Amino acid sequence: MLQVGQQVKVKVLGFDDRGKVKLSMKCVDQETGEDITAQVEAERKDKRKHRDED
Repeated sequence: MLQVGQQVKVKVLGFDDRGKVKLSMKCVDQETGEDITAQVEAERKDKRKHRDED
């Protein structure tokens, strides 16, 4: 949960039809600001693979 005034790092994913901005905190390392999209996607695939094996 975020607090009012709390600063976070985000990645802009795009815009929807109404002009709303799509943001992701998960795709950015909150300490360094580095884009970790590839790492996040790899973790998601690994979780799905393990879930499907069960």
